[in-house]
Amino acid sequence: MHRFSIARLLVAALLAIAALIPVNLTLGGQARAASGTVVTMYAGGFTPYGGKISPQHQHVVTALKVLADQFHKQTGIQIQFINPAIGTGTGNNYPDWNRYMQSSIAGGTAPDVVDAPQGIGISQLGWFQDMTSYLAQPNLFVAGNKHWKDQYSNLMLTYPEGNGGILASDKHFYEIPIQANYPYIVIGTFYNKDLLAKAGITEPPTTWEQWMQQLSKLRAAGITAGMAPNTGENKSGSVWPLWSTLCAPFTENLALKLDPKDKGVMSNLTESQFIVSGAINMKDPRMQAPWIQYKRQAGYYLPGWNSADIQAAWIQGKLAERYAGFWEIPTQKSNTAIKYKWGFFAPVPVTTATSPLADGKYTWVPTGEAARIAKAGYSDGFGVVATSVKKDNNLAAVVKWLQFITAPQADEFIVNENVTGVPVVKGAHMAPSYNVLNSAPVPYYQAQIFPYQMYNAEFAAVTHESVIWLLDQENDTTFFTHIQNIIMQYARQTIADNAKKT
Repeated sequence: MHRFSIARLLVAALLAIAALIPVNLTLGGQARAASGTVVTMYAGGFTPYGGKISPQHQHVVTALKVLADQFHKQTGIQIQFINPAIGTGTGNNYPDWNRYMQSSIAGGTAPDVVDAPQGIGISQLGWFQDMTSYLAQPNLFVAGNKHWKDQYSNLMLTYPEGNGGILASDKHFYEIPIQANYPYIVIGTFYNKDLLAKAGITEPPTTWEQWMQQLSKLRAAGITAGMAPNTGENKSGSVWPLWSTLCAPFTENLALKLDPKDKGVMSNLTESQFIVSGAINMKDPRMQAPWIQYKRQAGYYLPGWNSADIQAAWIQGKLAERYAGFWEIPTQKSNTAIKYKWGFFAPVPVTTATSPLADGKYTWVPTGEAARIAKAGYSDGFGVVATSVKKDNNLAAVVKWLQFITAPQADEFIVNENVTGVPVVKGAHMAPSYNVLNSAPVPYYQAQIFPYQMYNAEFAAVTHESVIWLLDQENDTTFFTHIQNIIMQYARQTIADNAKKT
């Protein structure tokens, strides 16, 4: 769905939750069934670094180490963590992750369990163990559980990969979810209350058109740095505004028309088939309209936005607004360098006041932690490398470990120590830092078409092209032609890759 850089809390904040370490996860009579077995694991941003702070790992991340020690005492199974040095925020290092996985699997050195981040079609890679039958078995660490999969929401189990769920195109499961994005507000906007007040703006916008009017007022008040992309996204290219705000109102009805049986929530394969057939095409005004609005907003970006240090401008109070991920809220709250009042607002609806093509129907999402977390979409989890567990003959031990860390107490502990998402299993609670979002008004569209991310290389090509276009280095016709060529190439690849598995 998107790319983002993972923010970390300060060391003190992480250590402060030590009292929340779960202590009563037990396996009972099955405890030592696989004593002496070793499971190797690369855990991405959750990898524990033994409490050591280094230039590569600025903050202490220890939750999995704590749980691994408990698990070893109970089962005799040792968890050995692997650190391939590809960065803690895998969502920001997909090319490195791909290269590592390809080389380690080819060389027979891949760990048994690996980070399985959002934004890639895990099942399409052909690397991971089908976990469907195991998810149908009881989780031995959760009292009364009859099916491990019952710990997850209906959305997680029935939505396709890339659309918030883990359901592969073959209707099987290849990920074990650990973390979700905060539901409905994956991307929002930070705003400097002092700068908005200078322009006579007292409240954040409630519609896209009002937002554009407010950005115009900021410029009229002499505030040239009215808006900016997220930190880092300006240099690599960003399509955050498209999938977070703009695509749904313009493409929802097209999605519902093309794929009524799935209520417009298309799998990568279905979407690819529509691209190849021509039903989804970048010549369509509905497909172009989100981009046109994106460029309209980019006209208010701070001068030199594509090379600027967005974070520095924001901290120094020189920037009125910037796109932000929900996961950045805890670090912003703890940043003592920010001396002004700031706020965060959720995506806003685009209405026919902007364009008659913006005719998607939205509802306002329910409030409260329980109602929101029930709709949390997949952000991160783990995959089991099929060739590795076969070589190591330890699949049973791997399953037990993954069951252990997906018990509600454990999942809550892992995710809330890092505070870059929300837990995914039933019974786990999100970090208090996100409570401020639970009553925020958010529009919800049933479906959208966002055909730019079947593969990492596709996403990179589209985002690179977007920067060229936003900087007026190519015209609209050339831009949309290039985007069409890109999505067609990867749609055909998706269909071919799925055919290999049938």
